[in-house]
Amino acid sequence: MSEKQRLTQNMNSLFVLQGANYIIPLIALPYLVRVLGPSKFGLIVFAQAFAQYFVILTDYGFNLTATRQISIHRDEHLEVSEIFSAVMCIKLGLMLVSFLVVAAVVLISPGFRADWPVYFAAFLTVVGSVLFPIWFFQGLEKMKYITIVNVSTRFIATLSIFLLVHRPADYFVATLVQSLGFLAAGTSGLFAARLVYPVRFHIPPIAAVRSALTEGWHVFVTSVAMNVLSNSGVFILGLFQSKEVVGAYAAAEKLVKAIAGVFAPATQAVFPLTSARFATSHSAGRSVVLRTGKYLIPVALLVSVLTALLARPGIRLVYGPDYAKYSIVIVYLSIWMFFGVVNNMLGIQYLVGSGRSKAYSVSFLVASAVALVLFFALVPRISFYGILYGMVVGAILLTIIMLWSVMKAEQSQAALARTSPTQYSEVSSK
Repeated sequence: MSEKQRLTQNMNSLFVLQGANYIIPLIALPYLVRVLGPSKFGLIVFAQAFAQYFVILTDYGFNLTATRQISIHRDEHLEVSEIFSAVMCIKLGLMLVSFLVVAAVVLISPGFRADWPVYFAAFLTVVGSVLFPIWFFQGLEKMKYITIVNVSTRFIATLSIFLLVHRPADYFVATLVQSLGFLAAGTSGLFAARLVYPVRFHIPPIAAVRSALTEGWHVFVTSVAMNVLSNSGVFILGLFQSKEVVGAYAAAEKLVKAIAGVFAPATQAVFPLTSARFATSHSAGRSVVLRTGKYLIPVALLVSVLTALLARPGIRLVYGPDYAKYSIVIVYLSIWMFFGVVNNMLGIQYLVGSGRSKAYSVSFLVASAVALVLFFALVPRISFYGILYGMVVGAILLTIIMLWSVMKAEQSQAALARTSPTQYSEVSSK
């Protein structure tokens, strides 16, 4: 299979995978919001947001670092098995630590203890994420297998919601069904890994575990910062506001994030190409980023404007007139969505693709710190508006910092080309 065919196949698989992650659950979302009501729905999304922190912890950046290692050594069966074993051991160890932390928080805190079954049910998403070896299939560039597994399990879980959830008292069942979908996907993914590749699990040497931990650290820190900026709103809102407010806000937020998810397959699929071109020469890598951004950013602007304009009629249509006042959430998050695409071009495609991961990490850490301060300072005073202001300010600040880093990198490349054309040519070709 040619490089172009493989890229097209993986992009198509990623589009379908994103559909499973966003569109399929979105089918049941209006039903859940209406049947459970904002209070019980808010409890569910708050518990899921809490669990999401531990999904990030157990991922530990392996979706990038382990993918790269598997890709490099895909033809070396023993090496792949060692990488697989080291990553799985680390993830299982982090999962155990996560469970102990969740158990302590839920059982000690009165606010959590009253609904402890919901939090433990939501934790099953962490277990499913640990077992789901998407990084393994991405490294092998065999995404169609994991896509089939994910779509099937998500569809069954969504169908089960309509069959089993009929009244507000079914909120625990709704949480459990969604979590079991993740768990089924993770378990099926492990079986699929054995079917498509002769990987063998064993207790890895300490050196392999240490190497995986070291390589994943910087990506993990960045992932935490990204989660603070993009996914902490629901959880922090739940610490200060009622579950009714949390539920209404989360319902609106999920609509925008489903739309934003449409851009992910294109950016994920083009990243390996961008990295490969930067490895050839800086100008070649920059050319790919410019060509991709030339088409993707105007589309993102158009989609964001349409999303903002259709916010009020859209939310009334999906959730009913009672949620019309939360259309402002969609308007603000449409701004965040646009800058998210711009930041992917500047951050992932240019900075990470050209080997400037440190600048990318620093940018996210600064922007996330500012957003976090705004969240905690504003949410107790102005409710969900504090989350919206924090996300938009954080996204714009991230763009400014990354743009400065890109301009600095371009100036450095230009200076190198002027002072030593031969040396520049050698460096660019690495």
